[in-house]
Amino acid sequence: MNVRRKMTSKDDGNNVDRSRLHMANERTFLAWLRTSLVIIGLGFVVARLGFLTELFIGEKQVDKNLDGLSLWLGIIVIIYGIILTVYALKIYVDTDKSIEVGEYTPKRSQVYSAGIGLMVFGVIIISFLLFMLS
Repeated sequence: MNVRRKMTSKDDGNNVDRSRLHMANERTFLAWLRTSLVIIGLGFVVARLGFLTELFIGEKQVDKNLDGLSLWLGIIVIIYGIILTVYALKIYVDTDKSIEVGEYTPKRSQVYSAGIGLMVFGVIIISFLLFMLS
């Protein structure tokens, strides 16, 4: 049973430290949610790249195969954003539990997975755009 008590001025500081850790955990989770939202938005833009090209150029100059490729690339980026959101929630819950127990150890896997994933998608999108230009 998770019982939370109100902090008073008589508290010894441990509860204040734990409260700060929980607030930091929540801020970190919200930052990961914002990051995931941006990645999902990027996926939408990539998926609609053919439509945007048609809109700005004024005529259909994008090959159907490239349009389909941009759709699939966009869907993959959107799925990556969703997976990152689920992973951020898992890390948040795990960190919350470890703060309560007093055995917090930082996890860097989320940072590595997000960084490497974005680098891979960046290279793929640059390759796609260069292929479109040729």
